[in-house]
Amino acid sequence: MSGPAFGQRRFPASSPALPMVAAAMSLVGCSQAPPPIRVFPPPPAEPQLVYLGRLDQAPIDAPPRLSLRRWLGDLGGFLTTPLQRPFGMCAVGTRLYVCDPPTSTVVVFDYDRQDTSVIGGLGKPVAISAAADGRLFIADAGSGRIHVRTADGRGLPPIEPPGPGIRPAALAVDSSRIWVADPAGRALRAIDLNSRQWSEPFAAEPEPGFPAGVCVRGSSLWMSDALTGLLWRGELTAGRLTPWATSVRRSRPKQIAVDEAGRVYVTDAVAGAVQVIDEQGGLRCEVRDASVLPLPSGVCLSRELAGHYRGRLPPGFDAGRMLFVSNQSAPPGVAVFAAR
Repeated sequence: MSGPAFGQRRFPASSPALPMVAAAMSLVGCSQAPPPIRVFPPPPAEPQLVYLGRLDQAPIDAPPRLSLRRWLGDLGGFLTTPLQRPFGMCAVGTRLYVCDPPTSTVVVFDYDRQDTSVIGGLGKPVAISAAADGRLFIADAGSGRIHVRTADGRGLPPIEPPGPGIRPAALAVDSSRIWVADPAGRALRAIDLNSRQWSEPFAAEPEPGFPAGVCVRGSSLWMSDALTGLLWRGELTAGRLTPWATSVRRSRPKQIAVDEAGRVYVTDAVAGAVQVIDEQGGLRCEVRDASVLPLPSGVCLSRELAGHYRGRLPPGFDAGRMLFVSNQSAPPGVAVFAAR
């Protein structure tokens, strides 16, 4: 068994730029000030999301810098990374993992350590999720494998597909299973975490057209269908998914996330939007802006990372979590929102 290609970009513990940051940030009229804050929905409605900026891209061989310009103009110097077409994501503690299929890598943003790492050798990684013990599961749409890594990127034996026709598009992990959206088989499948055995497809009526996203929260399971535009929902104990009746229209939903209040966050590639749907199926908020979301694809939530952005929020906005949305079109990157 061989480990993954694993590269790390770390900034020096002491840098001449660091003492200047606090003072420079207080300057008025600086041409490199952070971009204007944007809220959704716009006034006079009560804002639900605040757009803070995006995790940017840079050449893969660019040396890491902690430059004053980057600190003032974006979300932090360590957030310069070689993202080409970012897709699935997950957040674990204060780390954000972003799949980048063209480079066969997962880029790891470590907010506490202020560095960026790369886990490589992953084929065509399109989705990532984590188990409670910290293991990372990465869906490879090229080979059909589920790559397995420790939290720090060390390689573990992959989970092989049961046949040549499986091409995972998304996955989610609960306490005992890995849930895999398989558009090639038009099915939602499960893998036992301990035995690594694949089960028969999870029952869904009518048959899905193109399962593109999956999320599990508590005892409930959600799946998005990029062909029909439907969202599916079911209880794990029931063993069956049915279309979820909502008042929200979607064109091509991709990946989905669900918060602790039962709100569903879904990206729509055709509409260029991310929608927040409440537990009753009504639209709570929508971001439909090509300058913010050029071809949105992956989505994930994090409560732990909210504290790292608290100083960027408008007065009176209490962010309970961060929302990250990956964008595959130019300019590629990850849009960062604070969410109530």
